[in-house]
Amino acid sequence: MPENNIQPHKKRKHKKRIIRFITFFLFLIAFGVIEDMSAMHLHGIEFNMVILVTVIVIATVFTIIAEVTEFIIKKEEPKIEKFVQKEEKIIKKDEKIIKDKFKKI
Repeated sequence: MPENNIQPHKKRKHKKRIIRFITFFLFLIAFGVIEDMSAMHLHGIEFNMVILVTVIVIATVFTIIAEVTEFIIKKEEPKIEKFVQKEEKIIKKDEKIIKDKFKKI
């Protein structure tokens, strides 16, 4: 029943986020396995489960880090936009002052 209380656009947003999380996770696993297989082929070492577990743990850690940093950036985005707007105003004022000085010269 709690699912009925969630608005439709939030369900879609949540579903997109889960799909993106799973896709990124699977990409990291595939990349790790392919990288390890190619390295093992070049060096003649056999593939074992320890390597697969290590790849899965690393993929999990990097996926979680990516999600957390995305959350932090979205949370801080309004502050960043305000800061950028203030800096742009300062730059425009400085450009105007420089143009006025060049006109005098």
